Amino acid sequence: MLRPFVDSRQGNWVTCLPALEFAYNSSVQASTGKTPFELDLGYQPRSPQNALVGDV
Repeated sequence: MLRPFVDSRQGNWVTCLPALEFAYNSSVQASTGKTPFELDLGYQPRSPQNALVGDV
């Protein structure tokens, strides 16, 4: 999952981790039919984009 976001010298991988973690935890898992966020928190948190722009 990380490879498409990392530059060719692999120097920026650590800056990509928060966005990658959010994307993974927001993805529905086939085994449960829910996201890791939903299983842990009981709800799906707002995305960073929604927090800045607001829900439409």
